[in-house]
Amino acid sequence: IGGELGRLANGLGSVEKSRQASERLDASHFTGLDVQGANQVTITAGTSDTIAVTTTLRGFGGTDEDAVKALQAIRWRLHHENGTNALISVDQPKGRRFFTGHINGQQFGNTSSVDLVIQVPARFTVKVDGNHGDVRVSGVGAAQIKTDSGRIQAEDLHGTLQAEADSGGIVGQRIAGNTTLKTDGGRITATQITGTLVAETDNGAIEVDGVTAQAELKTANGRITAKQITGPLVAETDNGAISATGAADGATLRSKHGRITGVRLAGAHVVAQTDTGSISLEQPGITGTSYDLTTEHGRIGVGVTTDASLRIDLQTEHGRLDSQLPLADQLKDDDRDRKTLKGVLKTGAQMLHAQSKTGSITLHAARH
Repeated sequence: IGGELGRLANGLGSVEKSRQASERLDASHFTGLDVQGANQVTITAGTSDTIAVTTTLRGFGGTDEDAVKALQAIRWRLHHENGTNALISVDQPKGRRFFTGHINGQQFGNTSSVDLVIQVPARFTVKVDGNHGDVRVSGVGAAQIKTDSGRIQAEDLHGTLQAEADSGGIVGQRIAGNTTLKTDGGRITATQITGTLVAETDNGAIEVDGVTAQAELKTANGRITAKQITGPLVAETDNGAISATGAADGATLRSKHGRITGVRLAGAHVVAQTDTGSISLEQPGITGTSYDLTTEHGRIGVGVTTDASLRIDLQTEHGRLDSQLPLADQLKDDDRDRKTLKGVLKTGAQMLHAQSKTGSITLHAARH
């Protein structure tokens, strides 16, 4: 496959012509920058009150003449129209497509491409509407980023982030504001988010480490890993495992097909539900939390601190029930259709309900 794609990229008589151009604009009267129609876009914070742009323009064609025509047909401008934002607009020619994607750095799908390297004041809000290319933004005030196909990376923002890709992964790091990351297909990684986080992908894993407010994580197909969530945590996947460590204000973890693992999940309620997969919780030092744990096919293991005050209700149709902790008012029923184990730890202030159709359930002292 790789050899054939290389032949398509460099064979069939295809030719590339390119040139570079630069432009600067006084930014003292602007508060932001809009970028429209470019391919690869890199935006960083500069040290002056200036917008500085370096462009790399490429034209592709079956002959030298065709490639030159495609290159000459590209139009781009750094200018000001209305409002308080400067604008970079790119107009690329349409015609026969010599390329059809991004492979090993090659641009596919257009007769031309425009790559931008931009420096703006750190106070700027930037908005990028990309066209089949990667976008990277760092060090600015806030960002809204969209690309049809490509990877998005945003880091060290002083404000909010909204990033959306039709196809491609998204990375958000050290964002000092509410963050929304959405892609139709690709992995999402978010670290050190000061604010709320929404992360959604139709096909890809989600990995999150450090959110100071609520986190909502959803994927149709992929694993979810969440660490150090200060606000409420919601993690949902149709197909994949879920691992959550250090949620401070409750957690709702749902997977149709996958294992669920939780460690040190505090807050009023912890909910873990899976159709096919085991559930494992280790809760050292966690008190004041109620639990609702359900799996259709899998075992459940729950480790709680001996200081927890819980009413225990364990149920399974085909499996064993076991408490390694002494329970007051213990009732155990080994009925053929449904087995139950009930009892009380301390005063029973909160509820621990665990249910499996075809798996054993074990309650034990939390492991540190």
